[in-house]
Amino acid sequence: MLPASPVPETWQGSGNGGGFLSRKTDWLFSPELFRLKLLLGTAIGVLVVVVLAASYLLFTFHAQRRDELRAHTIGVMRLSSVIESDLAAIENAYRDYLLTRNEFYLAESARFQQLFLRHSEDLSSLLADTSQQRKRVLRLREIVQNSLKNI
Repeated sequence: MLPASPVPETWQGSGNGGGFLSRKTDWLFSPELFRLKLLLGTAIGVLVVVVLAASYLLFTFHAQRRDELRAHTIGVMRLSSVIESDLAAIENAYRDYLLTRNEFYLAESARFQQLFLRHSEDLSSLLADTSQQRKRVLRLREIVQNSLKNI
């Protein structure tokens, strides 16, 4: 049998085993390279703060964009409702004119037609960035104007 040679003692740890985690913990809390460890910890802290600030800004930007889209959608819906009211008022004024033959209702119909044209122009300018929707509004104006000419 071979004689056993003693294992040289090179590790000066806390004596609770030689696991990877305990070696790293001992190295971290040892006074060796203290300034490097302090600099590394500060750099990691700054990096965490920068990452959190960037994620907060990104989240805020997306929330602001959603709010702008929501406001745009509400504006389009409001103007669409106003245009619908204008069309109903034109129809009612013309129907009243047909029933009574009173020129007042014909003048009211003309006034509502002007309101319709102004509101539909506002809607088409609001939808200037979306060509498909703008074409729909222009087509609506064309249909309404053609039907009003036939009256």
